[in-house]
Amino acid sequence: MAGTSWSTDPGHQLCRFDNVCLDHSSQRFQYYVDPRFAGVPLFYDNNAAAHFTFPENFVSTGHVTIEPFILPWAPTVIHKAIPSDAPYASQPVAVYASSNDYAFNYGHALFDFLYAVFNQLQTLQLYTSDFQLLLAQHQGVNPDVINILINPDNPDRSLLRLISHNPVLPLQKFSAPGSETAGVTCVKALVVGSAHMHLTLACNRALPFRAAAMVNAGANDPGLARKPRILLLDKRGRRRVENMRQIARALAADVPQVEVVVQTGRAMERMSVREQLNMMASTTVLITPFGGLGTVSVFMPPGATAIVINYYNTAKNTSTQMEEPYYANVEYIDYQYFPVVPEDYTGTSDRPKCETPEDAVHYPAQGGLINCNLRIKDMCRMRNMVNAAVMRWAARDENW
Repeated sequence: MAGTSWSTDPGHQLCRFDNVCLDHSSQRFQYYVDPRFAGVPLFYDNNAAAHFTFPENFVSTGHVTIEPFILPWAPTVIHKAIPSDAPYASQPVAVYASSNDYAFNYGHALFDFLYAVFNQLQTLQLYTSDFQLLLAQHQGVNPDVINILINPDNPDRSLLRLISHNPVLPLQKFSAPGSETAGVTCVKALVVGSAHMHLTLACNRALPFRAAAMVNAGANDPGLARKPRILLLDKRGRRRVENMRQIARALAADVPQVEVVVQTGRAMERMSVREQLNMMASTTVLITPFGGLGTVSVFMPPGATAIVINYYNTAKNTSTQMEEPYYANVEYIDYQYFPVVPEDYTGTSDRPKCETPEDAVHYPAQGGLINCNLRIKDMCRMRNMVNAAVMRWAARDENW
């Protein structure tokens, strides 16, 4: 057994268990201890107390905090040798993890699940695209949410393919040839615990995730382009920028030698994961509303600029970026947050219906405009930020 921890909280523990077996009758993982070493403690806690079994809350299978779904977990200690005929899974590593209700959203699926699973393996130096993801108890009330983005019927749309070549498996379907007779399936390394990048692993670099995603998806990754390309994401639904195409026309007039492209959220939804990554890998400047759609920016090439439009927090009377806790840990993208003011919410098509009441359960600290569309009034502010981004790009290429 090996691992790391950030506090005594089970949600801040990450463990690797070597040569454990799934008992198919109990659906529990068994940790074998040679009877000759039964008197040797498995570990000592912070108070120097010796432990010969694992407490039920030794680690957590979830990566986020959704009360009351904290999901503590521990393997069962068995005082005997691993059966000599025990079959091993073909995958060298398995990760036992809980999906969560947030995974319906692109950004949450990335940062609150896929990054966390990848960082578990990366931290323990176990990453291989052949690892097997095993589903633990779901965090929340909607276990089918994993089928929207992470494990959809169409494998070309699966975000899981960014880090693994294997489909998600429930424990009931995890088996090796010969397991029917032996009653168990063993794995060389089982990883369980938390590795939430912006909470527990903020010291981790994000670039290895991008590198693995590009290779696993078969995307074209030429590096920062020799000619700049500006991409604007025009999403549908709430929190959209209603005059995004007007912004695009203004930018195209400013820099006619630069390609300016508007991509709709609906068109992105129809793309395969590989097509999405190819689109981002060829982008040098991205302009996106805040929210989950903009997190596709992590697939831009190192050195690119992402201009993410803020929302105005009426509870604090300031311009705020919702995804800042995520983006603060993406070290290879230059994230620029576009400030907005109350005037940017005037003349939109969704007010006042979009406004959040003061006693709302969701987003109580974000103010009344958190779900409202914007209409950017100050084009000069946007032009200046984009021009600065293009100039930063040009400084890398003396021939442009």
